[in-house]
Amino acid sequence: MQRDCYCCGKIWIHSEIDLLGEIDRREMKAMTKEEIDRAINAIPLDLLEDNNLPSLPEEDIKQIASDLFHSKIFTSEHLKTEMHLINQIFSILLFLEKNKIPKNLGMIWEYLSKAGPMSVNGYPMFLSCHFLNMKDTIKVFALYNKLKTLEEETLKSN
Repeated sequence: MQRDCYCCGKIWIHSEIDLLGEIDRREMKAMTKEEIDRAINAIPLDLLEDNNLPSLPEEDIKQIASDLFHSKIFTSEHLKTEMHLINQIFSILLFLEKNKIPKNLGMIWEYLSKAGPMSVNGYPMFLSCHFLNMKDTIKVFALYNKLKTLEEETLKSN
């Protein structure tokens, strides 16, 4: 299923589930806390069951957003239309049974410092990865877009 990218183009969602439903991620730049909560509440309830990925503490979400903004993290969202490479980039996923993939998976990510010496089509390769649930993915990109907007405003004012 095709979706608009956060910042520059098209991406392919790597699951049969449309992970973020009808949320237009480009509009997250100016989202208030109430709008973020409304977006989170739009996620189907069966994807928020307790047996899925737990939410991270707010400090961890802020750190991930900051590290993403400072280009320290590579995510599944960087793949755009090349989602068929996800198992080659995050090769540990090859050992994961399909029925073990969390229903509420929002994003796969890893620090670039943990990339191996090889690459696939210019993308780094990892032997480890982290999963982020949908709620936290929304929060991370809302914070990321807020940081991006602040940077743009700061550069314009000088």
